[in-house]
Amino acid sequence: MEKFHLIFQRLMSDEKVSKNQLYKATNIARKSITYYLHGICFPRYDNLLKIADFFEVSTDYLLGLVGNDGLCYKTNCPIERIPNYFIAYLKHLMLSENLSQNKLADLLNVEATTVSKWFNMKTMPEMPLIVKLAGIFKCRVDYLLNRDAVR
Repeated sequence: MEKFHLIFQRLMSDEKVSKNQLYKATNIARKSITYYLHGICFPRYDNLLKIADFFEVSTDYLLGLVGNDGLCYKTNCPIERIPNYFIAYLKHLMLSENLSQNKLADLLNVEATTVSKWFNMKTMPEMPLIVKLAGIFKCRVDYLLNRDAVR
């Protein structure tokens, strides 16, 4: 994930997109865009999705987890519905691996209450934890965030 800001910078440069243009298209605060471009912080899932949708790339590519496959990616539903899909996918993956919330918390090295808050729809995991979840379940971040390549 250390590559995110470099990939983001390259996309902005290659597409000749200014921070102001990205702000107008995505409604991501200019200050947040600046922080992302300088590697000060990672975006939350919703801003990551907006950036990925804007550039039509996979979140996995943006995060530096895979190369750019050249396909066009789009989020499959309104961003405010992503937590519902995320939890549904996470429950399915946990069931297939026979993992409890407590065991998942142990694997992620977080408190059980943190995982419980996700299942109670109080919060979404921060991006490093979503990436870690994708690694644990051997799936793509795009899958967890309900995104697909469109033709």
